Amino acid sequence: MLPVVDDDLQNEFEFAEAAAKTYKLDKAVYLILNVERFEHEIYSWDYGVELKDLYGKPAAEAVMELENRISEALLQDSRIQAVADFKFSVTKKTVLAQFTVKTIYGDVKAEKAVNI
Repeated sequence: MLPVVDDDLQNEFEFAEAAAKTYKLDKAVYLILNVERFEHEIYSWDYGVELKDLYGKPAAEAVMELENRISEALLQDSRIQAVADFKFSVTKKTVLAQFTVKTIYGDVKAEKAVNI
């Protein structure tokens, strides 16, 4: 004999979005920005940042792209609400981006250096 399912029980459950697995957001930001997107099969295609193709580009072009790519990568984490206050410093072969990551738990200061 097969069990009978009471349809009223299904309406009593609430489904919540699962939180990301990394609990410390400063470490999560670090990991996201240090994984090249689409390079490692262990990570989903939504994880990481695309920086590899900036190598060899002019500094002005790299700076314009960097803000968008960092924001896009970090906003994949549901705990991150915005990425703001970008400041860039350019040396001969490096662009240093400093920014604030606004999360549901507060703000996190972060930076990423990219070789160009």
